[in-house]
Amino acid sequence: MDINTKRLSLKFKIGPTYIILLDRNEPEFAHLVNKKLSPGKLFKDLYNCGVNLLPVEEDAISANIV
Repeated sequence: MDINTKRLSLKFKIGPTYIILLDRNEPEFAHLVNKKLSPGKLFKDLYNCGVNLLPVEEDAISANIV
């Protein structure tokens, strides 16, 4: 699965119980790339790196998105 944001293009491989972040060379992602992780763990770790792929209602309000 590919996700394109305004800042990043992310590629993932999805398995039955895991997700893998692919093809990232940035040092902030080094501990995540090419590792089988649970989706929750990966998205939480990406959030800690500044990439929020699980926005909530308040995020839309602060970004001025209707």
